Amino acid sequence: MRAIVLLFTAALPLLAQSGEEILARVDRLRHPWPVFTVELTVKAPRMAQRWKVSARENGDARLDGLSEKEKGRAVLLRGDEMWLLLPGTKRPVKVTPQQRMMGPAAGGDVARTRFREDYSVHAVADEPLDGRACWRLELVAKRPAISARQVVLWVAKEGSLPLK
Repeated sequence: MRAIVLLFTAALPLLAQSGEEILARVDRLRHPWPVFTVELTVKAPRMAQRWKVSARENGDARLDGLSEKEKGRAVLLRGDEMWLLLPGTKRPVKVTPQQRMMGPAAGGDVARTRFREDYSVHAVADEPLDGRACWRLELVAKRPAISARQVVLWVAKEGSLPLK
């Protein structure tokens, strides 16, 4: 009987996760240091774009195009304001974080690195994804300037890795 109690007690942290705690762990993975740079690829059918994302702890970010079509383009995000810098132009173009500039992804989708600041957890459920134990979080935007009003996020229970 004691072994069952110990096993149950060891499993409690996995069972008693609030949506906010899960998002905090995901954000630590997505924004590991106060200032960081990462290269990423945005994939869609028949296209792929590569970007370098430089982010700061206050939420500001700069995206620089790396693939052939985007080379020389930059996107600047400061708070809820976003600007597009195009090669050969003298002035940046103000855009909204919701605008689709990167195939299926909006600039705000790529530039923002913290879910917890931008979204509230509406619901949490246990739901496997591709055979992995996951939490399925339904998120709702806290402000109108956020690129997606609602997000469904699958997070692996082991390692808190965002999967989809």
